[in-house]
Amino acid sequence: MTLMILGVCAIVSLFVGIVTEGWPKGVHDGLGIVASILLVVFVTATSDYHRSFQFKYLDKEKKNFHSVPADGLFVSGFSLLIDESSLIGESEPVVVNSENPFLLSRIKVQDGSCKMLITTVEMRTQWGKLMATLSEGGDDETPLHVKLNGVEENESARIAARLAFDAIKSIQH
Repeated sequence: MTLMILGVCAIVSLFVGIVTEGWPKGVHDGLGIVASILLVVFVTATSDYHRSFQFKYLDKEKKNFHSVPADGLFVSGFSLLIDESSLIGESEPVVVNSENPFLLSRIKVQDGSCKMLITTVEMRTQWGKLMATLSEGGDDETPLHVKLNGVEENESARIAARLAFDAIKSIQH
């Protein structure tokens, strides 16, 4: 919406500038607004590209690990280290053994191997319950997406408003 308003301002400024001051002098303010629009579009596109690239990199990195297929209990194995960050947010590796036998679906196996007794599958797992709870809200974006979009929109709007203010201020002088 902000860019459309700036676009209208650029057209009006170009028209008024050419009518009042003539061709070469009258286009400066309008071209300044057009340049600010292009700058905002470029910054937004670059930001989106970098964010997309980071998510693709994280997704590719995530596929390098094996994951636990279902919720269950550790039966036997050796040196089993898991990363529960995808489910509970804890980034420290957890050792799974007979004293700590719980395995949850979709967690990453960092090292070792084991046999497990499967207790729940699909939507009855902790991951499935979490996904069902999140889908009830109807919002497809993660909290990180929401926060990044808010920061980006505020920054773009602030830059556009500042450039428009400067353009209007230069028109008045």
